Amino acid sequence: MKQLMGFVLFGVMTLINPTEGDASTTQCGVNGCVITVDWAIDEESDSSTHTCDYTQGGLFFPDSTGSGAGKCTLRRAIREAGARSDDSICPGCSPVVIRFTGLDGTNADADDSQYDATNDQWVLPIDSGSSAADHFRLRGQGALDVVGNISINGLGYNNAAIPMPRVFIETSSSLQVELSDVSVDGLGFIGGMGVVFKEPGGSFTNNTWGISPDGTAVYFQDIVNNADAMAGPIGVSNNLDGDGLLVADNIFAGASTKAIEINSGTTGVIIRDNFIGTRGDGTVPTVPDNLKCRGFANPFNPTLDPAEWFGGWGISAAGTGLLIEDNVIVGLQNIRSTNDTPPMALEVFGASHTLTNNVIGIDNAFSFEGVCGQGIKFSTSSDPLDPMSFGHQVISNVIVASRNGFENTKGAILWSDTSLPPNLDGGNTVRGNLVLNGPEKYFEMGPMISSAARSFEPGEITSIMGTTVTGVSDQSNALGSPSPCPNCIIDFYLDDMDANEEALDYLGSTVALSDGTFSFDLDEPLDAGFGIRTTSTSQANNVIPNTWAGTTSEMSSVVYLPGASDLIFANGFD
Repeated sequence: MKQLMGFVLFGVMTLINPTEGDASTTQCGVNGCVITVDWAIDEESDSSTHTCDYTQGGLFFPDSTGSGAGKCTLRRAIREAGARSDDSICPGCSPVVIRFTGLDGTNADADDSQYDATNDQWVLPIDSGSSAADHFRLRGQGALDVVGNISINGLGYNNAAIPMPRVFIETSSSLQVELSDVSVDGLGFIGGMGVVFKEPGGSFTNNTWGISPDGTAVYFQDIVNNADAMAGPIGVSNNLDGDGLLVADNIFAGASTKAIEINSGTTGVIIRDNFIGTRGDGTVPTVPDNLKCRGFANPFNPTLDPAEWFGGWGISAAGTGLLIEDNVIVGLQNIRSTNDTPPMALEVFGASHTLTNNVIGIDNAFSFEGVCGQGIKFSTSSDPLDPMSFGHQVISNVIVASRNGFENTKGAILWSDTSLPPNLDGGNTVRGNLVLNGPEKYFEMGPMISSAARSFEPGEITSIMGTTVTGVSDQSNALGSPSPCPNCIIDFYLDDMDANEEALDYLGSTVALSDGTFSFDLDEPLDAGFGIRTTSTSQANNVIPNTWAGTTSEMSSVVYLPGASDLIFANGFD
């Protein structure tokens, strides 16, 4: 393929003639180009010009003289893919696929040492020196945004006891993805490497991060000199241009900062079907009680016990309109000082996110292992110049054995904002979630939310007769005021008689009448020793004081038992 074009270099118009080399590592046709990595060693990593099989004047060319002459390394493949991605310079070159089918670990070459024949796995080390790190990025040739349309595809998973990727990349450098529409699929990442998507349309799927190639352990970046860094800081992140990122079907463990971090300027991100904090099979080991969730007097040089498991942090996501669903987050723990905030499972900021069907604290073997910090914490954007609801939907999640994330809060689910009257707050809908063995409360509005909203009581049950439940708006809250809730959605949760406020099962919902009265039919009578707690979700502004429609109240402070007006307080006192 040859294309004549003008290219401005240092202000001088120069003619560039991009051509393909004679080697076979790159094949191009009517459907774009396929670049085949055939060498596992990161040769001449400080070069900013070497490609696998692409020549463009003096800017890009294959190595013909150095130690890696004729070799297609991952770094060179990435550089070539970026160079080819610009259709104005290399017409017809995209889409570009990077694959690893050229690797051969049995031909007595120097890179055979990177191949584990027993487990059929490769580990490709990437130099993380300052110059080399700057050259480890996927970018186009100009300052303008370029549609990448690039796929980096691993070799699938092996057939070991715990199936894991056949290709691992080991480095402490992060791969900066500076092109749109780039997918990374089927690889293992160890050594602290993160992937940062800086343009729209990226995807990170079917990968593992921070887990040893055999799938059994967290792969510490430097356990001797920097143990608190664990597997590395961040697995996957984006910046303010990284709209539409998909992070799905991955396994993360050992992130010292966040497994997944989403920037506040982005929209349309989807995070689904990931395992976070687990081994390669989605399980975590049971940690002895005396070691579970402990802090360290010296986190920079701690004495670790082999029985401990450091699953890291979970998800931190901002922006607008995110969908976070069907993730399993369990076994979270980090190496921190005793008084530092423990790792949170799911923390969101911004506007109008949906958090649904996530399972926190239960692993793939259905073992209740919990997490060491907050289950779900959310904050909500506001715009005083254009007031509207930016509330989140927190629906049908399961949280088991989470812990207090902050000294002055007690909720497994925490809404943490600061009320700014006369602006309305929230619009956050919290419905259908289950909380077992929680810190003390099912759902809590933080201390900076208005006292009128925090003290609002949900619908009060006046009778449970067989399967028939009836009730009214609460008549007297903690401030001695009624909590009228016309046309509110009343949700019913099963709880036992211990001191904790829990939602052991979701029993269903009904809509109250305009006078606040309601009725509901259970599927079957309650078993002995169990009762019902309620929440109320408004359907109009200011029903729950100072909040938008769609705001859900905290859970009832009492458990309602079968009978007429037969109550028992959550703290166990009649």
